[in-house]
Amino acid sequence: MRIEKLIGKFGLKGINYAPSTGGRALLTLEEQLAIVGLQWRVSPAGWLLLFEEVQSDEASRKQLIQILMGEANRLMENWRGTYPDKALIALAVTAIAECSQQFGALCPECNGTVYTKNKRRITRKCPACKDGRVPWTNETRFAKFAQVLPVPFSRFNRYKPILEELVRWLNDGRTAALLSVQQQIELEEREARKVA
Repeated sequence: MRIEKLIGKFGLKGINYAPSTGGRALLTLEEQLAIVGLQWRVSPAGWLLLFEEVQSDEASRKQLIQILMGEANRLMENWRGTYPDKALIALAVTAIAECSQQFGALCPECNGTVYTKNKRRITRKCPACKDGRVPWTNETRFAKFAQVLPVPFSRFNRYKPILEELVRWLNDGRTAALLSVQQQIELEEREARKVA
């Protein structure tokens, strides 16, 4: 994972504490990482989701799947009947996909261009998507879930409340992570203004 690119994606910038016109930041990369490290405890799952979403980091994805499997297992404590471990993985993978692609999955028919060509090479609006994305519905969630655990739709409906709770929990974690770093940056900027 290239941490400099990640910090750039989150909008973290160096803050110049000295009254100079140079523009060179006095807040180093290590200090920026320290800010992120201090805020990590607020929501580790939210940070891992951001790392996976922004960087497509495979290590973060694996850790996030483990965390979500634990959370799903906790949510399914009072579950009646049996469920395989693969169901927990399917729930985690589906929740990550839905949270990291909030506007829907990229349309496989038009590849996000919104237009397709018919057999006579005439360009038409894609019938399968909305603005290049396939929005998340029960059918698209089921399709993602069934890629890991092929079950009938009726069985998927039993897992659906757990999936919705996981998605809500993960979105809340991402929001908490972003808000915590934003508050820390605002605090640093206020401190910079006091010094300057």
